[in-house]
Amino acid sequence: CIVTLTTTGYGDMFPLTFGGRVIAGITMLMGLVLFGILLNIVGKTIMVLLFGESLTEESNAPATREAILKMMVQRQWISERRAYEIELMSEDDIIKRFNSM
Repeated sequence: CIVTLTTTGYGDMFPLTFGGRVIAGITMLMGLVLFGILLNIVGKTIMVLLFGESLTEESNAPATREAILKMMVQRQWISERRAYEIELMSEDDIIKRFNSM
């Protein structure tokens, strides 16, 4: 089960004793854990390089929430503005704009 889970797939060599199998299983599971930690570190490093400071810091949390709220308000305003513009357009203008997309 562990061999399949870790996609190790024993080849020509495999442990014969119970102790050897236990050690091999623990080694495989630790490999999965370490690989996950490595991927996490690489992912965070890429995020910091692309977007600047780490977004997980608590000091950034209020600023991030504020930025999200501002974006939500802006999107709401834009969608309301577009709806208002569509109401002001004539039927022919709406058809022309739709066909030009």
